[in-house]
Amino acid sequence: MISKENHGIALEEVLNYRQNVSKENLKEVMGFIPLMESEFNKVERVIGKELTKEAAYHYYDFYDMSFSLKQEVKRLSQKIAYFPPTDLYILDHPQKLSDWSLLRLSHLLIFLYRMDLSNHGYFEQKMKDKSVLHILKAMRNSPII
Repeated sequence: MISKENHGIALEEVLNYRQNVSKENLKEVMGFIPLMESEFNKVERVIGKELTKEAAYHYYDFYDMSFSLKQEVKRLSQKIAYFPPTDLYILDHPQKLSDWSLLRLSHLLIFLYRMDLSNHGYFEQKMKDKSVLHILKAMRNSPII
């Protein structure tokens, strides 16, 4: 049984999410996974290793892709009520994202988008440090709720 106490999300919100968002609706967002992986692989093949976060900011080119993905996340944010995540430490521990529900992952992705509205370039930075890729992969592998 899903309850607010054990997931931090009201049951009503879960039911609303099930009605408005499905894996089918997330196809456009998920379509960015291979594009992002391609960019990471291209640069890492040339450099010969995975880049540090500092180097990633200069070498990866996600400017155009960031704009397109933000448009898809904006559409997603219009379909569900938004609850900002309180445990952002998760971005430093991407392996724990697999424990999150699709709803919480969606909220996290929307949070990154909203942060970019006040801190231009934040979303692209999170793309470059692979946080967005980790979230999208977790969403792809997550059950609906």
